Amino acid sequence: MVGAQDVDAVQPRLTFETAAFRAKIAFWSRGRSIILIIDGREHEFCFGRALTEARALALLSEYHVPVEREDAARIAVFLTAAVCLLALVLLFLIP
Repeated sequence: MVGAQDVDAVQPRLTFETAAFRAKIAFWSRGRSIILIIDGREHEFCFGRALTEARALALLSEYHVPVEREDAARIAVFLTAAVCLLALVLLFLIP
């Protein structure tokens, strides 16, 4: 009989230092939290007294983990939409 592992089973809580060492990429939300991607799973760490934003970013920089702004994709989509809308307006208003 083949046993199946429950993928939603509770995983042991990682410390930020361990997670930063194992992370492939980090998504940073200024002033709120940082999300580390480890083995295809998200691990969110909220900023507070135990984990300051400056300390988290410094540790990720030390481990050479790329840090992306969490809202960067949203900004890119809105900028692209604005440019396309401007192009359509110019196309139909200029004879």
